[in-house]
Amino acid sequence: GGARGGGGGPRRELQGWSDDALAASILAVARADAEAKGASRDPVYAVERAVLTICNARRSGTRRR
Repeated sequence: GGARGGGGGPRRELQGWSDDALAASILAVARADAEAKGASRDPVYAVERAVLTICNARRSGTRRR
């Protein structure tokens, strides 16, 4: 199953995410990872910014059906 133990795998977990929203989220996580490992003076803020970026990307990047 997926990360939460349910069935369906990654495709089900990503249902509704646009390509742009997913890309923005991956980049936000990569940036936060680098900043948390020393590229920033405030790793907590880096993670907070990543979470907000992901939430905003998901909200604005929902696929239209």
